[in-house]
Amino acid sequence: MPRHYSLAVINLTADMLDQEILDSLLGPDAKYDQRVSPMPNRNEPVIVTVDLYILALSSVDVIRMSFDADFVVRQRWLDRRLNFEKARDHGNHYIAGTPALAQSIWRSDLFFVNARDAAWHEVTRPNTLIRIFPNGTVQLNQRVKASFSCQMQLSAYPFDTQNCQIELGSFGYTNTELVFLWKPDAPFTINTAIKLPQFKLRDYIRTEIYQTAHYTGKFSYLRAYIKFDRDYEYHVTQSLMPCVFLVICSWVSFWLDSEATPARVALGVTTLLAIYTQSAAVRFSLPPVSYLKAIDIWFLICVVFIFGSLIEFALVNYFTRRSLKNPAKHVRSGSFTDLSMKQPSRASAEIDAERTADGDVKTHLTRRLTTVKKRFKKVIDEDRKKAKTIDVVSRVLFPVSFLVCILVFWCVYYVNNDDQ
Repeated sequence: MPRHYSLAVINLTADMLDQEILDSLLGPDAKYDQRVSPMPNRNEPVIVTVDLYILALSSVDVIRMSFDADFVVRQRWLDRRLNFEKARDHGNHYIAGTPALAQSIWRSDLFFVNARDAAWHEVTRPNTLIRIFPNGTVQLNQRVKASFSCQMQLSAYPFDTQNCQIELGSFGYTNTELVFLWKPDAPFTINTAIKLPQFKLRDYIRTEIYQTAHYTGKFSYLRAYIKFDRDYEYHVTQSLMPCVFLVICSWVSFWLDSEATPARVALGVTTLLAIYTQSAAVRFSLPPVSYLKAIDIWFLICVVFIFGSLIEFALVNYFTRRSLKNPAKHVRSGSFTDLSMKQPSRASAEIDAERTADGDVKTHLTRRLTTVKKRFKKVIDEDRKKAKTIDVVSRVLFPVSFLVCILVFWCVYYVNNDDQ
């Protein structure tokens, strides 16, 4: 059971000095025990109202999934043992004390649940403000610098919005002894002059009160949410747009001659390596999460289009090489069906007949060779026409398809994230 105290009998008279009041309240004769909480009675907990004022935010670290905050935490509670209304005719006057006064009275065991590390500001003196009002209300303000963990969701990166939080609560007092409540009118405020390099702060801030059960009992907790909107302009100019230019550079090969093999291969391979280097630089600045991010899908789309341009050139090169090898192939395979390679006896008979009739074998062979050349030229022209057609179609198909992918990507990630 929590300890119960009785109000000490102290001699307070009007127009006493602050020092005299403090001596009467906290001196040896007052028997004030800071180890005992100022519970009104055995069945009611101490109510501590809390509000936070964020002075600065910095180091929103995606890899460590944390952010740093410099803020003032304000606590307010009623301690009837510090009542000095008899010594003040006007009730608005309060006693302002030094940090040493805060060490002399009871204080809550407030701690930050999701803080990785924290420290009180002590330059040039401990940044602590304490005020004791005539009815026994205590106002305690302390400046804190802390690093808070934030479980960030990066599936929409770099169009993501991070919901980070600051949690605080009682470490040792259960909810039957101490209850934290947010200040009704302004529980959580942020300095409007805060500027972050990669994020924008949303105006909407949500607070909530909850309890957590442990094996030692139920404890009172408070939670405040901060929304960070990522400033995507930097990533668009440094990551997304360079990829677009690399993809467009890979399309230049569609306008090069189909027989310019070194130039087209070098262009495709160079752009592929460049975009891989770009994606590696982005991955280095992000944690190795197990799900796909928007930036990963973007790089995948760009790699597919650059790799597709290489496949397109391979197909064009195939038809080009086949057109160049067709004459030799026909000669080696003996495909002169109309000359005399395949049917030598018939060709000889025809030559003899021609020699007998005209006496000019040379003229006959010239006519036959001209016919074969025309047929070879027709086959070569068909292969080259196929290669040329593939290039012409690719000049339209690749840009249109890429534009469609960009629009779908932008609608899925940017527009949906903006609506949220």
